[in-house]
Amino acid sequence: MIELEKVRLLLVELGLSQFAVQLDALLEKAQKENQTYLSFLGNSLEREAAIRKEKNIEVKFRMAHLPYRKTITEFDFSFQPSIDERFIRERAGLAFLERKENLLFLGPPGVGKTH
Repeated sequence: MIELEKVRLLLVELGLSQFAVQLDALLEKAQKENQTYLSFLGNSLEREAAIRKEKNIEVKFRMAHLPYRKTITEFDFSFQPSIDERFIRERAGLAFLERKENLLFLGPPGVGKTH
């Protein structure tokens, strides 16, 4: 038990706080699934990275002081039938970045450009 607490304290000291908090559950899961040491470490670090990324996004949204958060899945394409939904959804996949293309939205007021 002392060894477990020592590891937990070292994880906190290294800045891996979520890993430290979830250590018991992660060890139990690793034992049930008969994971290798490397698999256990990889899964644990992936979980820590995912939590950090999620927190980072939340902080950035708070710092941006946006009035509300709206995603492309919430957009009502039936409200503005002149918008090509397939075109917008394709652009939402960000493939234009891979192709190094510029993206320019032009149009009259009320078509959802600021969404």
